[in-house]
Amino acid sequence: MKKDLEKYENEIRKKSDFIHKERIKAKKDFEKKVKEELSSIGMKDVEFVVKIERKEISSTGYDRVEFYIRTNPGESLKPLKEVASGGEKSRILLSIRNAIRGELTRVVIFDEIDQGLSFAAAKNVGRKLKELSKKNQLIVITHLASIGAFADTHFSVRKRKKGDSVKVEVIEVKEEERLKEIGRMMFGKYDDGIKRQVLNFLSEVK
Repeated sequence: MKKDLEKYENEIRKKSDFIHKERIKAKKDFEKKVKEELSSIGMKDVEFVVKIERKEISSTGYDRVEFYIRTNPGESLKPLKEVASGGEKSRILLSIRNAIRGELTRVVIFDEIDQGLSFAAAKNVGRKLKELSKKNQLIVITHLASIGAFADTHFSVRKRKKGDSVKVEVIEVKEEERLKEIGRMMFGKYDDGIKRQVLNFLSEVK
């Protein structure tokens, strides 16, 4: 029994050593890819670092892996979970997912990813979301047409007052209704002139 236990412990250590070496080998290339993705969506000053520290052996090996960032020059590196705003976290997550290139396929929710973005910057984010959606199911909550225009399926969330309460409706918008929704997101109104601009914009993002 004791010999079997020692044998398994040795096997676990060997596998943990292998995983550790692979992580160290992949670290610099992964950091570089994430920085390139961040730069492409207007976050050129963000520094991204992967820290690998020793911990007790578990099902994932003996490494503790944590992402650190610096959002402004001159600041110290801090854990991503402590320093980034909601919008920044969503955009950094998008960059990480695109750096992985779809190796982890699952449902990903992005909320506030458009926070603080200009129309043009959001368009770049929209393109990156579209790229990621080829291998993942994405749910994106946005107020900007330059992100919503890239969606395969578009839902409008509306609040309606009913007596003393407020009712929230989630409605799928298609064809003309979708044009109206994107027009309202872009200009706050909709008419024939805006419809032409919306159609032109949608043809650009296809």
